[in-house]
Amino acid sequence: MYLVKKEIAPKVVEQEFEINIEAVSLVGQKFEFNADKYKLGVVIDGSLELTDNSKIKKLVKEDIFIINSGSVYGLRPLSIDNLALVLNIDEEYIKKKFTDRFDKHCLNLEVLQERKEEILLDIYRIIQMYYYGDEIGTKGFLKEVDRVIEKLTVFKDENNKFLNTWIRTEVMEKMKQIFASPEIQLKLEDISKQYNVKNSFMSKAFKSILGYSFVDACHMAKIDKAIELLIKTDKGILEIAFDSGFSSSKTFHENFKKYIGETPNLFRKKNFLSQNRYVYSCFDKIEKSHTFKNITESERTSYYKKLKKAYEISADEEFLKIEGKDYVEKSMFAASSIGENWISCIQEIQKKVGFGKVQVELKISKDNFLIRHGVSTWNPINESTLSTDIQFVDQMNIRPHVVFRVEENDYDEYLLSTHKIIGKFLDILCNSVRISRIKFWSFELDLYSFWKKEITPEIENKCKTLYTMFCDIIIKKIGDEKNIGFHLGEGGVEYLKTPEFTSFIEKNIFSVYKPRFVSINISDKDIYSENVLPDDFIRYIDEMKNEIDTFIEKYKEENK
Repeated sequence: MYLVKKEIAPKVVEQEFEINIEAVSLVGQKFEFNADKYKLGVVIDGSLELTDNSKIKKLVKEDIFIINSGSVYGLRPLSIDNLALVLNIDEEYIKKKFTDRFDKHCLNLEVLQERKEEILLDIYRIIQMYYYGDEIGTKGFLKEVDRVIEKLTVFKDENNKFLNTWIRTEVMEKMKQIFASPEIQLKLEDISKQYNVKNSFMSKAFKSILGYSFVDACHMAKIDKAIELLIKTDKGILEIAFDSGFSSSKTFHENFKKYIGETPNLFRKKNFLSQNRYVYSCFDKIEKSHTFKNITESERTSYYKKLKKAYEISADEEFLKIEGKDYVEKSMFAASSIGENWISCIQEIQKKVGFGKVQVELKISKDNFLIRHGVSTWNPINESTLSTDIQFVDQMNIRPHVVFRVEENDYDEYLLSTHKIIGKFLDILCNSVRISRIKFWSFELDLYSFWKKEITPEIENKCKTLYTMFCDIIIKKIGDEKNIGFHLGEGGVEYLKTPEFTSFIEKNIFSVYKPRFVSINISDKDIYSENVLPDDFIRYIDEMKNEIDTFIEKYKEENK
């Protein structure tokens, strides 16, 4: 599974076509179906193994590779410092630009090996232009891309009768389905009947178009799903076999060993022991790669001086848009902020943005709980679909984070309803999610409305009672003390400078039950509303981080 697969800058879009560059580092074998992209990649650190069209090729530093559209391929890490940069180009974009001669063409590197150094420099230049695209602009960038495409374009085999017919589109659509859900187990006979053709014809079509037989491609999709489950979950081998689409443990072991070269148990054990040693475990570390810096910073001065675009982050119900360079690791996504349709689009947003956790905010009322939909809208939760929604979010292999917000109200009545409603939610959760997955859920209590005006003895007593109840019920229902947190509110870093507030937290929160994590909202409208130079933005964020670090170090020194 990819340890890192992240775009290094916003996509370049021309009309309906997209071109992007992503950084890729691997911790295990990965099989993919490349449906409608041409991939031009270069290894910039370590080594990889590429399997394409049944050919296996070892790739070392500064080796270039090409994966044409409609291909099933595999990548395997050969070193713990493996890192590649991949340029993804829409197939339709290339067809549009080379209409007169591309119908029977593909990108091919082997015929141009004598020009490897020239092509390598071209690719590095494209990466530079992409990384600092504000200076060059879309037209200048695409012009360089077109120049490289021309160099790599060669004739396809005209004897392959499947390459430009309707069957290619249908084969690719079926293969998308198979890689998206290998457990469905589509059969070649059923596909043949659907299009009223013979099995032998459909079998030849798959082999000619994909580079692999239908059976091999299906097995690769299943093994890819199995690898993901072995790395990301603690499921048993038999459960993984069935979830990946294999009919028995025996067939799973046989095929896993055939394609990976070792048993699932040995693969999981080796991965567990070596995962922490992989060099590029996050994008921050990729940016510190010596080779990556050489590529992206060789023309840094000229781009950097002229880059005055605002760093704007905006979210609405339709789209999450980030302009300028994103300096912040997007580890948690506040799903509720994009409106009531978040459950239907969260999967797509995860693909585009990438995050480790999804946060959902619930507000306790006297007889029910509400879910935040948008910036300031709270709607009653739909209990009839809640179990289905919980299962959907849980199956995305992310860590759901639920924030329970309690508003100051008639306290005696509120306390009883809070205990009842949180318990009700946890009961639904436990009935909807496997026991092994519960540990990936985390819960946070938000009592900001109680102390936002002032801190009094009465407020202290209420907060202490609510937090004690909150911790007790989670430990009782979930049985795990590691997933409880506390929200410090919207006062920003200024709260941490106030002795009165820190004393309040110590007495009424930390003394009751030390939360596994605390969160705090940091916001400043000025950094989003005015043009801010990169140096100013970084300096601002660093100052914020220093304030928080100072607070944390104080408690480390006092063993708190």
